[in-house]
Amino acid sequence: MRAVTLAAVLAGLVLAGAPAFAQDVHRWYDADGNVHYTQQPPPPGALMSPPPPVPIVPPAPPPAAPPLVRETPPAADLAPALEAYRRGDYATALEFLRPLAEQGDAGAQARLAELYERGAGVEPDVAQAAEWYRKAAEGGDATAQQQLGSMLSAGRGVARDPAEAVAWWRRAAERGVAAAQVALGSAYHDGAGVLPDADAAVEWWRRAALQGFPPAQERLGFAYEHGVGVARSDADARHWYLVAAEQGLARAQVGVADLYRKSRDLAEAVRWYRVAAAQGYAPGQHALAVAYETGGGVKQDPMEALRLYRQAAAQGFEPAQTALARLERARPPVLR
Repeated sequence: MRAVTLAAVLAGLVLAGAPAFAQDVHRWYDADGNVHYTQQPPPPGALMSPPPPVPIVPPAPPPAAPPLVRETPPAADLAPALEAYRRGDYATALEFLRPLAEQGDAGAQARLAELYERGAGVEPDVAQAAEWYRKAAEGGDATAQQQLGSMLSAGRGVARDPAEAVAWWRRAAERGVAAAQVALGSAYHDGAGVLPDADAAVEWWRRAALQGFPPAQERLGFAYEHGVGVARSDADARHWYLVAAEQGLARAQVGVADLYRKSRDLAEAVRWYRVAAAQGYAPGQHALAVAYETGGGVKQDPMEALRLYRQAAAQGFEPAQTALARLERARPPVLR
């Protein structure tokens, strides 16, 4: 039977009052550590979190990584502040942190900066956050070095300076901070604050990926999919995308879904699009909407497609906004 077009059935569905519906997705694990996504509740005995993972063997031997620098235990006078911070009592944490930060304690300065950045126990103030991150970074706090790099890169609370951002990311990356390694790799890939260097980008992404950091694993999947600093390999790309996707990273879930769609495994593609969409990720919502509109890997459902396009468009996702505009033009005037 010829597929029914969205424009042809939309008016009838709306006039008939057909409700839009969403399908709940349940995530659970079996005893072997396999992840499952089902629309039915998990069976008795299902695990809500994975059992201890089996070490992942990368598809290619990695370059030697520098030894990680472990944080030293907090000083005794910082312990009450950290305890209050951990239990979410930010007002108390602030009382302890501020005098220590003013005395030059880099750890206290970094946490005080985070409080200002988040507006936890104090009014949000990104300029104050950047100032305290800089003091902590200059005092040798690796996490503050990474955060200062991010603020310099985006121009948040401080003048934008991609080159200085790279300098601080490098300091933190060389001390094993995975987020800084990803940021430094992306700077090399984009040529932001440093000359483009695909090999260096992949090297830093791989170091962070081997620490189990999902954003780095997704970036390494991207590198293999597009041949950035490595030979193109959909198999290796799928490996790294899946490692990150199964840890809940929506961007990786869409990446692996795209690979399944490219290989014509539409049902598996839809499964991963659905998981990403369930997390509110706009590209996942849009891709799932396309599947429902065209009947690609799922039963054609114009109303569900419309619902998902609207969700993605409300987040400012331009492809979904374009799709909605197209559908509006196709709707009969009486329904506009």
